[in-house]
Amino acid sequence: MLTILVSLVGYEASWSQEPETPAVIVVLTPSFPDKATQTFIEAFEQKLDEAGITLKSLPSDTLVRRIADIPDFLKSTDTVSMAFMSAEALLQGDNADDFTFSAVTQQPGFVDDVVQNFAIQDSVIGDLVANELSAYGLELISFWSRPPETLWANASISTPSDLEGKKVAQLQGATAEVMRGLGATPVQLPSAELYVALEAGVADVAGGFSSEQWETLGFFDSRTNATLVNNVSHEQGYLVASEQWWIGLSQAGRNDIASAAKFANEAAREVLLIEEAQREQKTLELGIKYTSISDSGWGALRSVSEQNWLSKGNIDAKKVSLETLDSVREEIRLQRERESTLERRGDVEPLVLFATNRNDEKTANLVDRFGIAKTSGNQLTCGVISFKPNHARKIGKPFDGPISLKDDQIWSGTDGCADLLRTSIEPNKHPTIFFHGYSNTFDDAVRRGIGIKRDFGITDPILVWSWPSKGTSGGYVFDLNSVSFSEKYISQFVDSLKRADLLDDVTIIAHSMGSKMAAQLLEKVRLENKKVSNLVFVAPDFPPSLFQQFLADNGDAIQLRTLYANQHDRALWLSESINGETPIGRGGKHLRVVDDIETVDVSKVASAGLINHAHGFDVPKVITDVSVLILERKTASQRDLEQMIADGKPYWSIPPN
Repeated sequence: MLTILVSLVGYEASWSQEPETPAVIVVLTPSFPDKATQTFIEAFEQKLDEAGITLKSLPSDTLVRRIADIPDFLKSTDTVSMAFMSAEALLQGDNADDFTFSAVTQQPGFVDDVVQNFAIQDSVIGDLVANELSAYGLELISFWSRPPETLWANASISTPSDLEGKKVAQLQGATAEVMRGLGATPVQLPSAELYVALEAGVADVAGGFSSEQWETLGFFDSRTNATLVNNVSHEQGYLVASEQWWIGLSQAGRNDIASAAKFANEAAREVLLIEEAQREQKTLELGIKYTSISDSGWGALRSVSEQNWLSKGNIDAKKVSLETLDSVREEIRLQRERESTLERRGDVEPLVLFATNRNDEKTANLVDRFGIAKTSGNQLTCGVISFKPNHARKIGKPFDGPISLKDDQIWSGTDGCADLLRTSIEPNKHPTIFFHGYSNTFDDAVRRGIGIKRDFGITDPILVWSWPSKGTSGGYVFDLNSVSFSEKYISQFVDSLKRADLLDDVTIIAHSMGSKMAAQLLEKVRLENKKVSNLVFVAPDFPPSLFQQFLADNGDAIQLRTLYANQHDRALWLSESINGETPIGRGGKHLRVVDDIETVDVSKVASAGLINHAHGFDVPKVITDVSVLILERKTASQRDLEQMIADGKPYWSIPPN
């Protein structure tokens, strides 16, 4: 079990202070890091240095801490704010049942190889892990990828049955229990004695190390009838920060650290991918037999591991985590390339505006300007985005080019935003308002808004409403509170639209948790005796009972109402896990058809939802249907959809062919 502490010199976070970007980060590193970890550290240092942040690497002995200790430790010092933490630290003491998603991917045989492991980290599983950590006051900045655990055998091992009767050394926890379940006998020996013990027959098999470590220890020099069993388990690790410290940073500081961590993790992953690709050939060239638990014939190990996983602790929670993992594994298996190049739509720069109630940190770079603080000093702020269309961008992808604030001008408050809307939007133009979902920074939201405008072919102005989402996968509860915080600013924004005479013909696209703010806006519009012309919910994160109540109370204020649902949606799976209620945006076997809105189930064409949440914006068939809905304002029965019936109520499905 390994914890590497990352310290920040002389900084204490608080929203009562001006947010800052740290000047120095001190990283306590392991004395003997594996190649991937060393690459992570070096790449992290490189990117932070480019951002003007100095990273000092300080080799240290292994620091072992239980999860219960880490948040208090991070909060109790002015110098330590981040940590590289092994998932083993989460499983000590009485708190283990709080981390079923963190633990499930570590179980022997549950993850096939490093490629699948990375995809799982990037799926809803990663979001669920982040929120488990968040419940303990920790912010997940990045996964910390390390080599998989392997077995070294001085015997020919091809299937789990070959382990029966073998003495297996240097195993701990679940791996030892699984080996016992396969008929092997775990024995404990000091690491320094493993080589001799295997040569003398005191042990037949040894575990607990990666192939890189076996090679370093000299085992590859002894090649007589030896076998390397790869991918036995995949130990997870995390780069975490104190949530209190993280939210107190400037947006520029958060962006710089997150960007550096992403770059470092990708570099570490590349090392592991190369190692995985070369390991079998290198092993065979040395005369050593090679097998992997991902090979056919190793199903018995997975079965024993499942039995062991479900034999103790919170069994119901463990069943859910295993079902989720299996669903993600299946989606990874079935995922297909779904991208195509956008057609050119002319060289005229389209009008993209924004309105936000995020705190304004007044940085020169628009990407870093708006943060996540929620104080009485927040105000409604509006502006125009300047960018140049990228015609090589792939459909469904957020815009990735430079963005800036047009004319460096900001409009503030109800009157200011009304003036901007009145002077920017021509009388014959009808704006589309986009509400982003959870886990979005201001930059994320604007880039998605630009992509939506281009992909859907929207020629009228689009306005991106960005609220203080934390912008991290572990920020679900934080973001829920931000929705409530935003209500008074939504009211101000509606007043701005009214003063600009723009309430009569507005299209609203609301994604995920942003649907709650769209509902707030609709309530205000109804009170003004106005009507929204077109309301599009994409994967709304809304309890069905409250959603029905919203429609019953405000349906008269909406002319055309459409809901896109998906059985596999990533963020809604997370929502259900946290809230205990299936959101209205989940489709397929979870579909709830309600009155007063046309429901379109996209589950047949957007099956990678646990890997990717934005199915309304990145699946070509869904993009096509949403585009027709917005541009031509056709009802579901007028579009190329299949009509279905659920509980006696009609809904529609997008056919896969």
